[in-house]
Amino acid sequence: MTASIGTSAAYISSVTMTEQALTPVAKQSVHSRYLDHGLVLDLIADTSLVDADVLTEALKTASIKEASLIDVLCDGCFIAQSDKRDIMAAYDAVSQGFLYQPWAKQALQSALQQFIPFEDMLLVMGLHPTNAFSECFLAELICTSQLISISQMERARLLCLSRGLTLGQSFVQLGLMNIATYKLLIDGTARYRCGHLSLVQLKEMVASSFAGFNASGQWLKLSQAVRGFATYCASPDLLEALSLLVEAELLTEITVLGVMESALERSVSFDQVAVECSMIEPALVTLATKLAKRVASGEMTSNNACMQLRERCRLLQG
Repeated sequence: MTASIGTSAAYISSVTMTEQALTPVAKQSVHSRYLDHGLVLDLIADTSLVDADVLTEALKTASIKEASLIDVLCDGCFIAQSDKRDIMAAYDAVSQGFLYQPWAKQALQSALQQFIPFEDMLLVMGLHPTNAFSECFLAELICTSQLISISQMERARLLCLSRGLTLGQSFVQLGLMNIATYKLLIDGTARYRCGHLSLVQLKEMVASSFAGFNASGQWLKLSQAVRGFATYCASPDLLEALSLLVEAELLTEITVLGVMESALERSVSFDQVAVECSMIEPALVTLATKLAKRVASGEMTSNNACMQLRERCRLLQG
């Protein structure tokens, strides 16, 4: 799961919030009557726990009685006490800034389906603050090479949980590595996955980059900086299309790199992760692929290609 990185002050301040995350996952809300009904609805909408008609009537009753939607559902025997406990736990995790809302929804749905407490499901899914990203290849690579401290890793993990970022994205956001090093990590990991690079060689590359020997990579075009990923996904055309979308400012490099990181971590295709996280309309990727080929052949300039992409994006957004 991935999300685009924002640059607002609110986003940066979330680092402080997440550093205050509690274990167990979150303290219970002061009083359930003050819960945000919109957040509750969003958390349980896809769980099939309660019919839409029942939810509508329960929401009306909650408004009339100035009561919590969860209490109304529980008192009316539409949900069990254990369901209420799990919904409250998910609500607190999101509202207190500890857990990214889409991940909380997924964990809640799994918890309810499998009759496992929400906190335990977070542990199973690797989303609990005590074990998040503990088996991540990137984390192991960075930590075993002693390139960042344990406390820095903890800050990065908490930021991932609260904002739905990959570990690499959080490293960049926190200033623990630059974008050039992130590109090298993706390129090197892809080559390692394909058997074109040994683990020792990969660690040497990463260590050199952290030491500042890869600054030039910051200015390389995306398709040039992560050529190893083209081998991994067996699609050099994809990289050219993504580079064009970045140039057209329809995607950011950090978003694309995060999707690549997730694909490598899970050993799945780039397209699969891109669809799961709604990275961009597939039609735009298809158009970008065609336009990138025309740019490469000299039939058109990249500026004209970017203009066409932006216009198509505008039309798709209606």
